[in-house]
Amino acid sequence: MSRSIDGNSVRNELRRYIVYDNEIRKRNAETAVLRQKRKASEDAVLAYIQTQQLRDMEVKLPDGMLVYKEREVAGSLSPSFLREALVNFYTNENKSTPAYAARYAETVLQFIMRQRSENVRKVPCLKRTFQGKNVAGADDDEP
Repeated sequence: MSRSIDGNSVRNELRRYIVYDNEIRKRNAETAVLRQKRKASEDAVLAYIQTQQLRDMEVKLPDGMLVYKEREVAGSLSPSFLREALVNFYTNENKSTPAYAARYAETVLQFIMRQRSENVRKVPCLKRTFQGKNVAGADDDEP
């Protein structure tokens, strides 16, 4: 939803941008509080379900169901994880010495990281900063 503007209307567009940004910050703060409250309720309900062994629990709601689920969450693909996995691969699968496996793993990891950094692109955007330590004081900024 990009609009073309002339030099005279940039000031008005910046004012609108600040108004929208302030509203987004306010709503994000409100949403964060709601998420914290929901998480506390969820933790209490999950603790009850687990202690009472009610894993098959289903609660009918006017607009659907609320059910207990367990999901698998994989760890992140950090450079240290990749390095360790590559060392294990070269040591176990290729029967390499630990020293050779570590060197080769580091070479492959550096290659992967270079490939990633070559695919970085720059996207134009506006970044708003605040003076002082009161970042939450966005409401004080008048457009």
